[in-house]
Amino acid sequence: MTDGITCPSCYQQVDEGNDYCPFCGFPIHRLKSLLSGESGISDLKIETVPEVSLVWVGKHNGRVWKVPFSPDGHFIASGTVSTNGTVRLWRVEDGKCVWIGEHQSLVDSLSFSPDSRFIASGSEDGTVRLWQVEDGQCVWVRKHNGWVFSVSFSPDGRFIASCAGGYDSTVRLWRVEDGKCVWVGEHDDGVEIVSFSPDGRFIASVSLYGAIHLWQVKL
Repeated sequence: MTDGITCPSCYQQVDEGNDYCPFCGFPIHRLKSLLSGESGISDLKIETVPEVSLVWVGKHNGRVWKVPFSPDGHFIASGTVSTNGTVRLWRVEDGKCVWIGEHQSLVDSLSFSPDSRFIASGSEDGTVRLWQVEDGQCVWVRKHNGWVFSVSFSPDGRFIASCAGGYDSTVRLWRVEDGKCVWVGEHDDGVEIVSFSPDGRFIASVSLYGAIHLWQVKL
């Protein structure tokens, strides 16, 4: 079929003489009206469909829950949900695993620093760990009294917020420079998610039974 219109619903080629797409029933006459300018719309843009292809496949020895990109786009971090959890750093360019860091239990959360120099990881071994992206060195390890479900860098990269479940039920703020815990906030039950606001002025946290707490950060 040489002359025709691409149906924006099913992307099949449809003869211009058809008022409706024979494949999906889309009203082609409306599209023709738009294209001809009869509708008064002269700047119609038809969205193109992106081509997606597989580049590479990397493998863990267990389930993976998190795969964040580094802000500079050069790396992907991943963490395994297995008895001995690992953090792995993959190079986007060729899929090479450039280093592996170890926890003692499931890795539930990963967060890159805004400058892509560090990765924070939270694990059910109760620890928050800070890793150097360059060489995989563990800079420091800090401890909650329960499983660490979520970690989040502040937008300026100076702090890491973390939260824990179990008997801990706290949100903690760690200084990246030396790993010092500078603040602790409490929930009534386990805390599952923690996140900074884009301007770094607030921390939001959510507990197991749905309580959302908003904390103000004053530096």
